[in-house]
Amino acid sequence: MAKSAEAASSSSAKRTSGPKTKASADKDKKPDKKKGLAGRIKPRSKAAARRRSGASGASRRKVALGGAAGGGSRNSLRTRLLQDKEALCCCFLMSASPVMAEIVARVYPVVLLDFEHGSGSMGMDLIHLLQAVRSGGAEALVRVPKLSNDDITKALDAGAAGVVVPLVESAEEAKAALAAARYPPKGRRGVAPGCVRASGWGLEGGYTGRADGDALILAQVETKKAMQEDVLNGILSSGIDGIFLGPNDLSASVGHLGNVDHPQVVALRERLEKTCAAKGVMLTGFAAGRRASASDMLQKRGYRLVATTTDVTLMREAAVANLKASTASGRPSGRPGRPGRSGSRKKD
Repeated sequence: MAKSAEAASSSSAKRTSGPKTKASADKDKKPDKKKGLAGRIKPRSKAAARRRSGASGASRRKVALGGAAGGGSRNSLRTRLLQDKEALCCCFLMSASPVMAEIVARVYPVVLLDFEHGSGSMGMDLIHLLQAVRSGGAEALVRVPKLSNDDITKALDAGAAGVVVPLVESAEEAKAALAAARYPPKGRRGVAPGCVRASGWGLEGGYTGRADGDALILAQVETKKAMQEDVLNGILSSGIDGIFLGPNDLSASVGHLGNVDHPQVVALRERLEKTCAAKGVMLTGFAAGRRASASDMLQKRGYRLVATTTDVTLMREAAVANLKASTASGRPSGRPGRPGRSGSRKKD
């Protein structure tokens, strides 16, 4: 009798409850504890991923890259600067620290890895820094130590978006830099696409077809000789992608070491700006001096890429400011150049 009543009750419950709706099923579903946070985070949308990588709407347009190289990718830094006419700020990386590289890459759209004055080497330091910049979502340029076919090849094989070649003082040197960055028959870059980082270690097809068009090659003009009218015209007509102005070395070469605001240095800089504009050659450079704000250079003086600071400068200034703010007197204690250390020492 009891069993019969139980069966009837169960049958009645099934008839009255009916099949579960999607809403009720979702409500009853318990969260999977094994998935944790990963199971609850929504995947990043394509638009968000593009914003994270620093690409703008202009850089996502499909464009045909002209010029001597040709065949560039639509999102390459070279395309963004030369074709889409973007104006960007960048930060020099001097410390060779992957941690600092990733931090500044999360702030600046371009990081310029400095192997001329920086502390890194053109080996695994280069690879690690490029990986850190990529992780931070920025583009990476490399200033090579000197005009060298080997250094330019290493930088591009490692995956740099381009190179800055220091102390270019003739059309022949500019052409040599360009040739070092192009595959034959346009240049003399060594060919090893199957085993370099730039090609995804050989996993990305078509690298050699787009490499010449993607690599941005900038000649650094920073001496009195390079500023001579005939020499400068030769450099600008060499086919180089653009000029990178080095104001500090320029001031030294004309006898005004460290004084980038000297009228002679300012006059040379202004002549370079006018000449580049007249010849249609892209101008980039370092913002130095009272009259060289990045906003003014980008908005009024025709620069496409401006280096505003270095990672060492940012760290030094932040450290000094923090210590000053943390002391009662408002200034660091200790001897000059060694804040926080005692200026006196006992003598034996």
